[in-house]
Amino acid sequence: MRTVRSPQMWRKQLRALIIKEFKQIMRDPSSYIVAGILPIVFLLLFGYGVTLDISMLNIALIDESNSVSSRQIVNSFINSPSFTVLPAQNRAQAERMFRDARIKGIVVIRQDFGNAVDRGTPAPIQVLMDGSDPNTANFINAYVHGVIGAWQLSLLPAEQKMGITVEARYWYNPSAQSHLFLIPGSITIIMTLIGTLLTSLVFAREWERGTMEALFATPVSRIQILLGKLIPYFVMGLLSLAICTFAAGFLFVVPFRGSWWV
Repeated sequence: MRTVRSPQMWRKQLRALIIKEFKQIMRDPSSYIVAGILPIVFLLLFGYGVTLDISMLNIALIDESNSVSSRQIVNSFINSPSFTVLPAQNRAQAERMFRDARIKGIVVIRQDFGNAVDRGTPAPIQVLMDGSDPNTANFINAYVHGVIGAWQLSLLPAEQKMGITVEARYWYNPSAQSHLFLIPGSITIIMTLIGTLLTSLVFAREWERGTMEALFATPVSRIQILLGKLIPYFVMGLLSLAICTFAAGFLFVVPFRGSWWV
């Protein structure tokens, strides 16, 4: 026979289950570890272990032409703030440096480069990059094109140079630092892991101790049992989120924009 309970009794039973679960949390040190320490560990791993920023790229430069034009390009690469140029005598030495991971790319100025520039014909420059790291390869490709483009622009007479300047601005991440968007995304992943761990551990522990069967024998519904388990650990999850948010702001200096209440 199904027992009819008043809403007031239903709320009292649910409150009793929630209070019981909070007392269980206070007696169980593993809950503090999962909710308090593990988020910080994950955030440190994601924050310091994952980065997309490229500061200085080591490349080898081979000048087979040894002409006036090629030496100008070599100086452009040496003076570039994006590259650290390691000289190589030949391709074999550059490839050996590539295999030893001392460099990220090879720039080869071919032997007929100077003559091609003097004749006004296309003078190709070969750029070799590591395809196993596409992000770094794309940076090298873009920076090499930038250095060569600046050198070509310097060859034009003053009357042919157009007074056009391009001003680029990053929205939402003005400093273009990867940790400013990796850290908030990492918090989402961390909270998914923490929420799953908190709830799965408590249910598994209840079954191991045999207390889940005792709960089923009490005059409470399945919804009350589920809410009694989820609500306390949802509060613990909010505590973990607060810890991650403050750590992101103070450790990684990620600016907070928006409502703290939300």
